[in-house]
Amino acid sequence: MLCAILWWTIALTKLQTNEFSKDVEITKLKKSLVVNDIILSAKRIELISKVKVLLFIENQLLNIDTTLLNKELLGERNNFVFFYGYSRQHKCLELRLKEKDDIHLKLLTKLESKNKAWILEGLTMGIITIIIGIAMFVYLDRVVRLNQQQNNFLLAVTHELKTPIAASNLALQTAVKRPDPLIVSKMISMAQSNISRLSQMVEQILMATRFENKFTDPQKISINLNEFTNKTLKSIELSDVDFERIEINIDPSIHMNADEQMISTVIVNLVNNAIKYSDGEGKITVCAFQNDNNLTIEFSDNGIGIPDNEKKNVFQKFYRVGEEKTRTKPGSGLGLFLVKRITEIHGGKVAIENNTPKGTKFTLTFQA
Repeated sequence: MLCAILWWTIALTKLQTNEFSKDVEITKLKKSLVVNDIILSAKRIELISKVKVLLFIENQLLNIDTTLLNKELLGERNNFVFFYGYSRQHKCLELRLKEKDDIHLKLLTKLESKNKAWILEGLTMGIITIIIGIAMFVYLDRVVRLNQQQNNFLLAVTHELKTPIAASNLALQTAVKRPDPLIVSKMISMAQSNISRLSQMVEQILMATRFENKFTDPQKISINLNEFTNKTLKSIELSDVDFERIEINIDPSIHMNADEQMISTVIVNLVNNAIKYSDGEGKITVCAFQNDNNLTIEFSDNGIGIPDNEKKNVFQKFYRVGEEKTRTKPGSGLGLFLVKRITEIHGGKVAIENNTPKGTKFTLTFQA
């Protein structure tokens, strides 16, 4: 499109140049006609002149009465002004022609003005085209990336839904086939665990949908952060090893006004992420501290960390680090999206930084 605009601009300037050349030629032709007309008039006057004055007119010497010629010409004709000058070469008067109001200069000024206008319009259209092109590229890039993220989400959710359903189905079939009380109890417990996992995932999807459609009405109450965090972590199914790795350092006096379900989702998602990406190594720390203006909650782990170039993307809906087909960790790409939205709904901010010596630290800051 830019090439088309450039060609269009060049074509228009060439057209104006051609028109200018035609106008110049027409002016020259008009001057030639006027000169011929003057010569004819002068020759006719020469025949009847009584007072003879040697006059040079366009390569011709005539003996003519200039008074009669002046009456014939009346000073100007067809935008040309006539005047007398002395010709040193011929040692006599010379009749000279001059363009009235400098027609050639006017034509040249008009040409330059039009060329500048066309070039300016071409540049303007070129800039507009570039801006539209960039906007379309950014929009299409976002659409493609969102579509890819949604496809990744469907792949992940399909796997995440299929696994607990299949496991629950297998546990119940085993319980039916082997009605031993111990086996039945174990299979029912396994089915409940998988159903709980399934329910949690469905709840996160519904919550994300409500946030996207702005159907948010947090029911805030004052909660003791230390007690609530311990209660939340005990309610989720963690292995004894994982539970022992979690260290909670929250002053029992810290309270915050929050929606219990939403803050519970934040705690569960960040702790599950820390467990998932630390491969059973190191401590997972949840700590909080409060000053006069802010309440800060930190979730730290010693896991594999998040690359710096991915930190700005992990809070996007459906986004997961790496390719969906090559990931080994389960997930839907909604966890950190919910963490960010819930934190913002509570008037806070969330930030990511590298933990020391390795791992990741999520920092949530709320106004006290």
